[in-house]
Parts: sequence; C-alpha cells; structure tokens
Amino acid sequence: PALPTLPAPVDVPGASLPSRIVLTATEAAYLEIRDPTAAPGVTKLVARELAAGESFSVPDRKGLILLTGNAGGLLVAVDGRALGPLGARGQVIRGLGLDPAYFLSRPETSR
Repeated sequence: PALPTLPAPVDVPGASLPSRIVLTATEAAYLEIRDPTAAPGVTKLVARELAAGESFSVPDRKGLILLTGNAGGLLVAVDGRALGPLGARGQVIRGLGLDPAYFLSRPETSR
C-alpha cells in the first residue's frame, strides 16, 4: 500500500529555518506563534487558522510562544516523533513556550 503524503507546510517568513517541532491540524485550529525577542511589528511568525491537513514547522528558536483556539485540533511532532494532540478539543492555550524538551517530557507522550 502507498504511504500517505504529508501536507505541505504553511509558507511563513522565517519558516525555512531548521525546525524540530511540527504542528499539524487535524481540524480547523487557530494558530498564533510569537517571538517576543523580535523587533516591534514582527513578533508574530504566524497568526491564522490552519485547515485540516495543514502543517506548520516551528523555527528552531528559543523563546517562541504559542496561542491556539483548538489545542485538540493540533498534533505535535518533535524530531519526527508523533506525540499526539496539543490538548483537548476546543481548548484554548495561551503563552505556551515552544520548547522541544517540554513536549518530549510530557507524561501523555510517554505511551
């Protein structure tokens, strides 16, 4: 059987940088990622709704902060390892630091 094709990443400035974290929408999910260390006016790397099947490769930078309006609609992968949904369906998450070590150490990812 043929392997499923992965969705193309969303084109975002700076997203061509190396990435360890990939967020993939399984259903519509608002995604906002900020870099508080960036110059004023360029702190948002992405601020849009991802449709089911779309992915966003998070640039491998320290200090990035995530906000989402549907944590259950976003699957997290770190270094190619699928770690499950970010949270519950419809759950709003604000101010989550995008640190690969955090996701790899979450108890719900040790299944």
